[in-house]
Amino acid sequence: MDRILIAALKIVAAEIELKLMDWGDKLDTVITKDEAIKSGGFEILAIQNGKEIAFIRVYKVGTDWYVYDVDVNKDFRRKGIATKMYDYADDIVGGSVKPQVLDQKSVSEGEPPQMTEDAFNFWKKRAPQLIYDIADALKGIGGFSPRR
Repeated sequence: MDRILIAALKIVAAEIELKLMDWGDKLDTVITKDEAIKSGGFEILAIQNGKEIAFIRVYKVGTDWYVYDVDVNKDFRRKGIATKMYDYADDIVGGSVKPQVLDQKSVSEGEPPQMTEDAFNFWKKRAPQLIYDIADALKGIGGFSPRR
């Protein structure tokens, strides 16, 4: 990637406002970091010019925090917005969030592991130390079969 494109992507991500929202009893309520930790789940909205362009939902199992789902409007993908939301989620939890496919509890309760190829590639860059665990969790499901 050339320097001009990288600089443009950083500008787009910098213009995004992140809102920490309740993802439990008080949906659509802005909350504090302490409230997010106490509730065990939260949502981060990415807003640009008053319009929601992305979100990430995070929940806690035991001492680990997992990303339930994430979506970035297709017109805003590959501009650093998901990374900015993940960084903010990591800051809130005081560690690193993990993809839901690594949550053994949700998988054992019948929620099948899911991940798009774009998400797999994102995690390959973000947390390469987790990629074999992610690939193992995805093994055997229809649709996407990551290559090692």
